[in-house]
Amino acid sequence: MEYFLHRDGQQWGPYDEATLRSMLADQQVLPTDLIWNEQMPDWATVESIFPTSTPAPAPIPVPIPMPTPVAVATPVAAAGKSTATPTEKPTVKAKSDKNESGKKSSLPKIAGIAVAGLAVVGVVLWIFVFRSTHSVPRSSDDIFREKVGLPALFLTVDTKQRVVAAGNQGNFVDKDTGEICWRAFECRNPKCPGKATNGGLYLFITPDPAVFLKPDGTLGFDEKKANEAARSGIVSGCPECLKIRNLKSESPATREYYASFVQTHVLSETAKRLKELEEEYNRSVETDAK
Repeated sequence: MEYFLHRDGQQWGPYDEATLRSMLADQQVLPTDLIWNEQMPDWATVESIFPTSTPAPAPIPVPIPMPTPVAVATPVAAAGKSTATPTEKPTVKAKSDKNESGKKSSLPKIAGIAVAGLAVVGVVLWIFVFRSTHSVPRSSDDIFREKVGLPALFLTVDTKQRVVAAGNQGNFVDKDTGEICWRAFECRNPKCPGKATNGGLYLFITPDPAVFLKPDGTLGFDEKKANEAARSGIVSGCPECLKIRNLKSESPATREYYASFVQTHVLSETAKRLKELEEEYNRSVETDAK
């Protein structure tokens, strides 16, 4: 069964259930997005059809900036020399039967300065090191909001232009070429005819026939074409794999098999950051559980 996806006045699809679940797991589809097919009386949220525990983004409070650690010199380092009080010159008392030295010890003063210096260093370390390393972790909403806004790859139809933009937006118009940019997908089928000779994955897009470019350069949506596409029963998926598939005779299991190979393409730098955010999220959950 295939569904159309609707968000912010724009529509995409159709996508089969496996593709939608994969996009939902990759957070390219939000639980609050709307989906519909010809067997449904009206549009419904993704979450109502495919329940998920992924939280929807909520208004985020502005985080309180933490103080930046700075280097604070100790009293000895700031002066560039020892702070010990010079020893006073001994005074010789003129006595007929004794010749004792009147030297005064400066050890009590040196000990006092050392204790004060250690106290200052301790306070500085606590304020700028220990407190900063134990800052309050971000909330799961903060982390989720950054994840969905990470850079993503989009492609154009005619010039095959590669455009990197925030991943939480739908299709848009490229300012340089004036073409519609569509989110890039990849086929992980090891036998995909489009697979590069060097082993690279085949990248492709699935343009929505209902989305078109207006004369003023903005995007429009043709609801009639969307309904026609929904009734046609066109199977989406990797265009190269579709060339070797027999859609008339293949079983639902075979269709699910091919759909499992289709995933949203993730840029290498985005994949690295997603891993970091996942670790941060796990730490946040552990902190909340304590």
